[in-house]
Amino acid sequence: MLRFDGVTCAYGAHRALQDATFEVQPGLLYGLIGPNGSGKTTTLKAAAGLIAPVRGQVLLNEQAVQALPPRQRARQVAYMPQLRETPDMTVLQLVACGRHPWQRFGRPGADDRQHIEKALHLCSLSGCAHRPLRELSGGEQQRVYLAMMLAQDAQVLLLDEPVNHLDPARQLEVFSLLRTIALAGKTVLMTVHNLPLALQGCDALIVLDAGQVAAQGAPADPHLSQTIQRVFGIALHQAGPGWVVTQPGD
Repeated sequence: MLRFDGVTCAYGAHRALQDATFEVQPGLLYGLIGPNGSGKTTTLKAAAGLIAPVRGQVLLNEQAVQALPPRQRARQVAYMPQLRETPDMTVLQLVACGRHPWQRFGRPGADDRQHIEKALHLCSLSGCAHRPLRELSGGEQQRVYLAMMLAQDAQVLLLDEPVNHLDPARQLEVFSLLRTIALAGKTVLMTVHNLPLALQGCDALIVLDAGQVAAQGAPADPHLSQTIQRVFGIALHQAGPGWVVTQPGD
């Protein structure tokens, strides 16, 4: 379980996250939503141990993430940032990088190869394992980075806008894959920009507003939907299994 206990993070005098308290349980797909500048990426970086809170703690199974040695932390927490470079590597080479925290002397073993092959298969990349990354579309590259995370086999997966640049069908595939991973016992937290997709695809949502946790709960929770409408200044309407976003009063 990942837990934020009164976490405040700051960049100089600016507090990007203020007194955040929430839990992310294994077995559910969590979405982190909020307007631009609300602290979503800062929250993920704090969860990954990349920035230290000025107050409070981020706990993984009741152990402070910041206190974990780097290799141990990398074995337990995987983080996929939104902005990434495209290295001069093949698909297989990049996915194999996910196994670095587990390797001794930098040599992959049979267990490493098994995790790599499984990740390639889950992300529908087995057929292009030897293709250069730079030959792939943005959406295909996104799946390669996701496969690298899966190969890492961490308990916690943190993803910053993992469905950006994907067409609608691929977005739903990624949500389905991440839910399958969560159901297998992993802890999955991702930022989502597309509100209808977040409401339809996530099991639970955490709403940030100006660096503070405004609400958290299941998408069907009336209080949650009311908070989303207030924070974003929009109106939400449920349409069958999905949601429609309109201007207030429409």
